[in-house]
Amino acid sequence: MAVSDLLSEMAKDTFRLDRYESKVSDALLKLLEDTNGEVQNLTLRCFPLLVSKVSDAALSAVVKSLLASLGAKEEHVRDLSALGLKSIVSSLPLGGAATPAVVTLMADTLLVYINKDNREGVIFESLDILGDLVARFGFLLEKANGNIRDAALRQLKHTRVGIRKRALSVIATIAPTIANNDDQLIALVCYFIDSIAANPKGQANRTYIQTLAGVIRGVHGKMEPFTSKIAPLLMSSLALDDDELREASLQVTGCCWWWWWYFFALTTLLADDGGVG
Repeated sequence: MAVSDLLSEMAKDTFRLDRYESKVSDALLKLLEDTNGEVQNLTLRCFPLLVSKVSDAALSAVVKSLLASLGAKEEHVRDLSALGLKSIVSSLPLGGAATPAVVTLMADTLLVYINKDNREGVIFESLDILGDLVARFGFLLEKANGNIRDAALRQLKHTRVGIRKRALSVIATIAPTIANNDDQLIALVCYFIDSIAANPKGQANRTYIQTLAGVIRGVHGKMEPFTSKIAPLLMSSLALDDDELREASLQVTGCCWWWWWYFFALTTLLADDGGVG
């Protein structure tokens, strides 16, 4: 059966693989190695459909194989594996019996790649998939919040812009779940406060402030207690001759209306004391 025919059959509600699920799964994984781009694309379209057509054990086997290929030497193999994994993440049912185990397997493996693999391509793809995973299944990853946060924070210092952006996205996405734990939220926000304060003119501050804006959007009113510590740092950043840094700082202030009252009160006080103008 050609892969196009298989795709058409799998799209039918009545289609069942039953005892052939292992053979079909292995065949699809093998077809990803085909040099024909059209075959590869058709094969990738089969993976989301496979989620609801195979047993939990067969699905886990497919995910393990794709995760292993994510660490391959060949870039095109990594790219295809990443696309396959992302399609599975988007298709996993929120209440599926196999979903918690598959999500945990993905998260654990991706964290290993992010923390221990030095190849930029592997780190980039792993962060990208992890961001999708957290966005859909953050509620299943609460025990891994600390590990996910720490792994993403380390990558905020990476020299590649794309990796920093993916790390930023992961932190912003996981922020609402972290906010359920006061200690974790305090630790996360204080990390940014301390990092920005330690080197106010540092180039890394753009990334830190942009990430902080993402966190604030995710946790909303829970940031108000930190206003008195963050606002002065932002005012200092706004005063620097750095358009990107000023823009990032304005993103933060724009996330919370009450900060504008704080800025107004502080600048009024400084003006009265002769500190402004």
